[in-house]
Amino acid sequence: MRSFVYPSGRWLTLAAVLVCLTSAPCLLHADPGQHPLIQTIGSKADTHQVYVYWPKADTIRLRVDAQALQTSRQSPGKRGWRISLPKLSDGLHHLYITFLQNGSVLRKRRLDFSTKGRRVLFKRTYLWLSRFDLVAGITRANVSSQSVYNNLVKKNIRSYLHKAKVAGISDILFQVRGQGDVLYRSRLEPFSHLLNPDAKLGLDPGWDPLQYAVDCCRALDLRLHCWFNTLPVYRSGALSYKQNVYGKPLPVDRLRQCLAVNREGVLKQKNGYLFLHPAHPQTRTYIKQLLAEIIDHYPCHGIHFDYIRMVDREHLYNPHVEADFRMVKGSQSYDAYLTRKLNVLVHSLYLFAKQRNPELVLSAATLPSLNGSGYSARRFYQSPATWINQRYLDLVFPMTYEPRRLPGYLQEYLDEIASSRRNCIVPGIGLYLTLPEEGNMPVSPFLRAMDTVAGNDALGGMAIFSGQAFVQHFNAIYKKLNE
Repeated sequence: MRSFVYPSGRWLTLAAVLVCLTSAPCLLHADPGQHPLIQTIGSKADTHQVYVYWPKADTIRLRVDAQALQTSRQSPGKRGWRISLPKLSDGLHHLYITFLQNGSVLRKRRLDFSTKGRRVLFKRTYLWLSRFDLVAGITRANVSSQSVYNNLVKKNIRSYLHKAKVAGISDILFQVRGQGDVLYRSRLEPFSHLLNPDAKLGLDPGWDPLQYAVDCCRALDLRLHCWFNTLPVYRSGALSYKQNVYGKPLPVDRLRQCLAVNREGVLKQKNGYLFLHPAHPQTRTYIKQLLAEIIDHYPCHGIHFDYIRMVDREHLYNPHVEADFRMVKGSQSYDAYLTRKLNVLVHSLYLFAKQRNPELVLSAATLPSLNGSGYSARRFYQSPATWINQRYLDLVFPMTYEPRRLPGYLQEYLDEIASSRRNCIVPGIGLYLTLPEEGNMPVSPFLRAMDTVAGNDALGGMAIFSGQAFVQHFNAIYKKLNE
């Protein structure tokens, strides 16, 4: 099909419908930088609309799969384009947008989506942004004051989020709770030691990192999910902070009766997290209190549960939990009891969060294999297929980090999860393994893994871990997501 150039301000009526906009409110607050910004908006009947904004371009050229669509020119003073897609055949499709200036190509972008009947599902790309990403590259010894440190952390946040937006990332999984410490103002837990140059636990940094991230994401039209380490309350072994200035008992002390221990009643001694036992009733109450703080005070898009499992295969016990098991045992094994109790915890947190905000997206990071003999969901008492099939969660993020194992892991999930719910699977891409301190692997296997996930029309998208690795390989990721 031939492409035609039209002046802005007119509706076009062939394969695509385009109109230049005088404003695109969610996007105009963002710095356009060197890259276009694209925003998908709600579907209506058989169409789905996309806003496109980039002042550098005066023309866009469109293609859906191999079919060229009409082209629109942007006149001076206009702010962007709105694209409405027609109904397409069921399956996976790609919208390609080429940006031009004076006839020369500036950049190309790609949006992946699948269609089934009138339903249009744009695949989303997520970025895990950890608490350690926020302080990456900051040498505490060289920081002269808290205000200087705060500005460096804020600069990191802005940099990650802007790069995410221009690369085509749609959702940010922003870590707000680590090991019984938090990155927001809480009545229940201390500020993280990562938020000040002296590594003091509980020191008020004078700002709220979660609120700052919420504001930045709103300006960039990114969806922010609060990444929440659910059960850890402490990290044993060498202290990860120099001193505690919190002035109150730490969660690990207040909730000692809820901790998971080994058969001898001993806490985990080697380096690693101390976990609240998921079957203890006070654990459920406490986590709901933490969730209420976030849901009631921060306009986030979702809650993303991490470490919602047993800590290991040794620390499975707790006096209260064992007493409860003996009362209700019947014919069930202790393994079956723990699996059921973890399912109850997940479902109760889901219902609690939805009651406070029905629009929230509830998700969890889950182990990569469902039933394997090693690092699998079954061995750590997770039931991802049940959580999705029974609607205990909206999404699961299998941590399918190793490229060579991703196809096999992914097939396990596809086999266990109902076909109507497979778009609730968002596989993780372990790009962090390319970092020198994590394995120094080449980036090419991870790019191929992204192709594997993107080529499966049943899935809901993909998630990239971590922020530091994403920045290191920004050009490769940008190209993979857009060309």
